[in-house]
Amino acid sequence: MIQGRLFFITCFVLATLQIQAQNTYDATKDYLVWKQDFALTWESYKGEPDNSLTSEYQALTYVSFLPVGKTQDAKVVCVFDAKSSWTTTQSGSLLNHHQVHFDLGEVYARRIRRDLQALLTEGNLNERTQLETVEKNYELYSEEFNQYNDETSHGIDKAQQQVWLRKVTNALRQLSEYKID
Repeated sequence: MIQGRLFFITCFVLATLQIQAQNTYDATKDYLVWKQDFALTWESYKGEPDNSLTSEYQALTYVSFLPVGKTQDAKVVCVFDAKSSWTTTQSGSLLNHHQVHFDLGEVYARRIRRDLQALLTEGNLNERTQLETVEKNYELYSEEFNQYNDETSHGIDKAQQQVWLRKVTNALRQLSEYKID
């Protein structure tokens, strides 16, 4: 995923990660769970720069699936990994690009929540259908993640960046019933 001097890493984690969603955000924490009206700042990047890379930043956003006892109690959260994210440049357009990545991760977290709720309502939620749902959405998320980077040239194309900002904002609005606080 290296293009020019830009480097962006995302991972979709299917593992138990002990994250406490908090009512307020503190950029000194290791992980920031997506929350309405929270915006990333450069202070959110707490990692140490990796001088072996040719990029000026690394940002990690992922959707975490947290199995909890009963299948219907599983949690799905979108997380910005502040501890592993770093920058040596502080471009406003780059920060906006990363914010849309964070928001796009939340879109897919909501889609997973929606799909799991539908399976529960239908009486079809079990470990197998849960995993299939998460994997299907991961594939779609990966495709859209790459499409976003390609179409915006990693945030350089400002017109396309605005198109994607509107697209992701609309998707968040359409899936608002699946947000968690």
